[in-house]
Amino acid sequence: MSELSDDMLLSAIAEGRRDAMEELYDRFAGFVYSFAYRAVGNASAAEEIVQDVFVKVWRMADRYNASLGKVSTWLLSIARNAAIDHHRRHRRYQLVEREDGVLPEVADDAPTPEWVAEQADIRQRLRQALNQLPLDQRQVVELMYFRGYTQQEISERLGISLGTVKSRARLAMAKLRERLRSLGLEVEQHGESVL
Repeated sequence: MSELSDDMLLSAIAEGRRDAMEELYDRFAGFVYSFAYRAVGNASAAEEIVQDVFVKVWRMADRYNASLGKVSTWLLSIARNAAIDHHRRHRRYQLVEREDGVLPEVADDAPTPEWVAEQADIRQRLRQALNQLPLDQRQVVELMYFRGYTQQEISERLGISLGTVKSRARLAMAKLRERLRSLGLEVEQHGESVL
């Protein structure tokens, strides 16, 4: 691993350096995959999104503006758009069986009132669970999951060891799972933990 910062890697990628691209991929592929998998719930689709993100990074590295946010935030923005595109492609048409045959039906992408209410309830329960974490653990979770920081960046930002960051994150996630279960929120989907 080189000592290049994330910003410096993007500058090197903009100059066409494949070694910089490989290093950026090594640093962030798992992070992007984790986000993509949570967004689409499918391993092969998440892998496609990761590939799409890094192809776009290779093509658009010169468009990255450090003053607008960190590299990890930029990558998540690209991944988010790719996940939205994936959902649109796969929800556009659904096959509906009718007595007179199978016909394509345009899917209605508008969220239902029930879905909107359910999402608001989940957000409220998650906020409650987060607020009950000890401050040091909540800080790590917020930096990692809501601000897009890597564990190494959190370590540097807070001036604590990487092991302490990992420990706090692990403890916080266990407490969040337990708290959300006690609030009646389902934390397991298709064998995969939501948290």
